[in-house]
Amino acid sequence: MEEGADDVEEVRLALVMNGGVSLAVWMGGVAHELDLLRRASRGEPEKDVKKSDLPVFRFWRSVTREGAKPRRVRIDVIAGTSAGGLNGLMLATAIGRDTALTGLRELWQRSAALDRLLAEPSEHSLFSGEFFDAELKEALETIPQGSADAVEPEPVTLFLTATALDGRFRSYTDSFGNYFDVRDHRRLYRFERYSEEEAIAYLPEDGTWRIQKSRPRNDFVFANTPFLVRAARATAGFPVAFPPVSELPLLEYRELPKPVFDDPASCVMDGGVLNNAPFGPVLETITKRPLDRKVKRVVVYVVPSGGRLPEERVKGAACEEITAGTAGFSAVGFPQEADFRIGTEDLAARLRTSVLSTREELFARLYETRMGTGSAFPPDFLSLAQGLFSEYRFNRARGVILEVREMLAAADTVTSLVFPPRVETAEVHEFLARRPGLRWIPPDDPDCFTAWEGSWQWGLLPAERALQTLSGHLQDLANDEGLRPAAQAGLIEGAKAVNGELRRVLAVKDAVARQLQRSFPRSGRFSDRAAAQLLDEVFRKLAVPSTVAAFVRAGGDHYARAVAEAEGRWNDTWDVVADCLAIEVLTQSFVPPSGITETLTPHFDFLRLGPDTMSRLFNDDRFGDLGERKLYGVRFQHFGAFAEAGWRDSDFVWGRLDAAHHLLPLFLSSAEEVRAAETELHGLILNAELGSDGLAWMREHLTVLKRSRSDLDLLPTVPRTYETLRTREAVSRAVFRAVDRLAGHRVRPRFVRAWLRRETDHVLDEFWRAAQGPRPRGAPQAALKALHDVFIRVAVRVAVLAVVLLALGFVLGALFG
Repeated sequence: MEEGADDVEEVRLALVMNGGVSLAVWMGGVAHELDLLRRASRGEPEKDVKKSDLPVFRFWRSVTREGAKPRRVRIDVIAGTSAGGLNGLMLATAIGRDTALTGLRELWQRSAALDRLLAEPSEHSLFSGEFFDAELKEALETIPQGSADAVEPEPVTLFLTATALDGRFRSYTDSFGNYFDVRDHRRLYRFERYSEEEAIAYLPEDGTWRIQKSRPRNDFVFANTPFLVRAARATAGFPVAFPPVSELPLLEYRELPKPVFDDPASCVMDGGVLNNAPFGPVLETITKRPLDRKVKRVVVYVVPSGGRLPEERVKGAACEEITAGTAGFSAVGFPQEADFRIGTEDLAARLRTSVLSTREELFARLYETRMGTGSAFPPDFLSLAQGLFSEYRFNRARGVILEVREMLAAADTVTSLVFPPRVETAEVHEFLARRPGLRWIPPDDPDCFTAWEGSWQWGLLPAERALQTLSGHLQDLANDEGLRPAAQAGLIEGAKAVNGELRRVLAVKDAVARQLQRSFPRSGRFSDRAAAQLLDEVFRKLAVPSTVAAFVRAGGDHYARAVAEAEGRWNDTWDVVADCLAIEVLTQSFVPPSGITETLTPHFDFLRLGPDTMSRLFNDDRFGDLGERKLYGVRFQHFGAFAEAGWRDSDFVWGRLDAAHHLLPLFLSSAEEVRAAETELHGLILNAELGSDGLAWMREHLTVLKRSRSDLDLLPTVPRTYETLRTREAVSRAVFRAVDRLAGHRVRPRFVRAWLRRETDHVLDEFWRAAQGPRPRGAPQAALKALHDVFIRVAVRVAVLAVVLLALGFVLGALFG
């Protein structure tokens, strides 16, 4: 660990990287800049930085390490889909190997060339899957294994999505017992790197359940390269462009479908078909991340499209004016719209349940009252909670039974869509009275708020929420700029210690869930009473009450000690855990049963990183509204960047510029500072990528993009180089192959195939000639006209042949009839 690391605030980035075919090049630029930022903030030596990138590296180092608030950037969670999955995989591998992200620019410049992608296609796809595998394998092997003692090793979790072609169905029953099936084509893979300190588990050892450290794991070592390559193919196998692949080698890493279903391997393709923004697994992972210093958490959504939506193509049109093609193209995008909307709504819901909730506000107010620094809190605070305790026990019993049912349902092959039955208050109280010794709900005793030493019967979620509240409050206290540095450091140490106890409680919670699923009745039927008794038995078997009691007690002690050292005084009669439990009762007595089991999400900021704005270096009205249209990757149905090397250069540079634009406000406080820094940093990036004439080069490209009203307008601007001639030839060969397959793949006799190739070549020549002319948008019409000419010639020849055959038949009939 570098010197003074505990004094440095850590900015932890969780990346969600979207898809987009050739927009992978833009995302590559984003990933490149993120890697430079994280390495500069870590204080890595300059010798490992490419010479052209040194000025940018030094700039990021000055911004993050030399200001009033030194910050260190850590990228510890990455979720990627399609093009985002490829770049996320490369970035995660560099982090997992403790080294720089090398070869990304070269990967996209070399392997994203259309002529190479089309060179050796599969029999069932447009592009070559084998070529893709070889290029990615070579790129991963260029990322070396860093020195173990160079920098502090960093944990990282990578999620990649895919879509199964043969999704298994899940069975459901409605409220009236009717069965129906729903197919699930979703796939999710998880790769991780963590040390012994990063992962803990609650496991049996010599007959006793206890917290144990997991073995170190690193899925990004060189030996795992074949699995990483297969995962990249799985997530980025764009339909038709690449052939699907088997996920058999990835079963060890598969998270979805859940392992409990034990589904066999499927043929998989592009994850963006169903899930283009996998927020869920990212948010679940950051909840369990350990706290080892002062942390600012940011979830970054990297999406290669503008933030503001254009008008729909059918805007203002009458229904009868909308063509079938327009309706079809519109409908194609609706599934991804629904996927993004659901992901955004999930993100919003998580933010609503973040640590800045009513629970934390009540605790903060109570703290001020206890310390005599705030307005008086109700003196009968504990009495209020005791008055509601009976209602809380009833509501918690309903919620816990519902939670157990959900855990057991996760192991069932049939899910019942039945609203939980209404449970009468008398029935619940009767059940609780019959079993006074239940281990997962506190006894009906007014002293249970304080008399829990040695046996925690409040359950796992109240323990989780209490410890999360204490840890979060210590972090909030540490943010006070007026505190002495030593006091701030003590509060952060206390928050780290409380967070350690929280992670132990979460490990017990995971163990309980696994045990419940293993105890699922074979009949698939169980009553509320049976579910409650099963949970109690699992709590007994795993010694949950005594184990969790020790964790909660330790967490309260860590909190009290940290506050006492920071404030210089302390009231020994204040039981912080009792206050957390009183808040638990006040906030949970009347929530719906599902709310009883709802966990809190750690506080995080949300940053959307996209090509929305124009660099201040091109602060010109004519470029101001380009937005995502400044990228070649959005052209030609998102295949544009594959066409020409200069177009890929442009998109990669814009990836870096856009990343810098969005990331600078994380470290600079005023708008003036951000503007000045962005202007300087963008100049350094342009010089690093394009040299001294980079500004003029980029301005020329922006002018071309601005003037092109359609994608075809760009074709005449393509320079006539050897690469573009090869690209044209490769496209022509692809068309020839498609015509050959449409004609039956093995057309006989040979002269027919030769004729098909000649006529296809004629149509393509007309298209290319028109595309390179003054009116490129006439290229499709020129090709259609040439195709029409072909059909006319065929019709004429067939007619002549028919006349000849009729005449021949007439002559033969006259001679021999």
